[in-house]
Amino acid sequence: MRLYNITSITLATLAASLFFNQRPLLGDDAESFLLRYKFQADQVIRYEVSLHDDYVVKIGELTEEPHSYQDSIKNYRVLSVNEDGSAIIELMMESAKLDLFQNGAKAKFDSQFDKKPQLIFKPIASMIGRPHLKLTISPTGEVSDLKPLLNQKDEPNQLAIDVLVQLPEEPVKVGGIWKEDIAVPLSLPGSPLKQMVKLQRRYFVRSVENGIATITIKTKVLTPLNDPELEMQLLRRKPEGSMQIDLKRGLLLSRTLTQKNQVVNFGKGATQMDFKQLHTEKLLPTQIAAKSGESVNR
Repeated sequence: MRLYNITSITLATLAASLFFNQRPLLGDDAESFLLRYKFQADQVIRYEVSLHDDYVVKIGELTEEPHSYQDSIKNYRVLSVNEDGSAIIELMMESAKLDLFQNGAKAKFDSQFDKKPQLIFKPIASMIGRPHLKLTISPTGEVSDLKPLLNQKDEPNQLAIDVLVQLPEEPVKVGGIWKEDIAVPLSLPGSPLKQMVKLQRRYFVRSVENGIATITIKTKVLTPLNDPELEMQLLRRKPEGSMQIDLKRGLLLSRTLTQKNQVVNFGKGATQMDFKQLHTEKLLPTQIAAKSGESVNR
């Protein structure tokens, strides 16, 4: 049984204190505050990232359970900071471990030990330890001016660039909500045309304690869809979870996202795909790198 190319989908995604010692505030009594990222020249921000995808694919009476597990260390280096607080940064993957299972075959890769990776892992292996993308990012996390560094012919898809969660322009308070509208182009079956589908990310400020804001995230599909082939293209685009931001330092401390989505009748006959994902990011302690390349723990 030949399944949708799970591996290519997941690998493509590889290729981001105002209140101390007080109880959370709620409702109209809460103070407003600006959520902003803060950048410093020569700053290096490092994250431990885990992305575990599990599928259950049923075609007729046959069932397969492919998976893709990715564990990596990634960073972004601040090259310079503009007057408006935005920064020019470079993205880099320091190391990666992958465990894939699809169509009954297993494959593994560990960048620290595998000097001759299998063909399927060569694109990832070629990125390790080398800045692969240069971009500008605003204090609210908006990305612009994308420039690939390894392959100049690449045209990065801005929708796929996941550096930092986008923050609201206006001040918020505990109990407050802001929304982010996203337009996703989907390929129409049997046609070169695209259909734009609207998604909306909703963020809820759950608490602020000891200068750490905890924010929950949910994704809703706003465009009605009645075509399983289109729904398949959104299978991995509906995360929900939470994140924490250090208000004083302007840093994303952690992010935990989950998905549990299902599509039926996506092919001829009786078919069903169940998808589960756990995506975690955790800030690592090394924050600043000297120009000589030696890191300084802070």
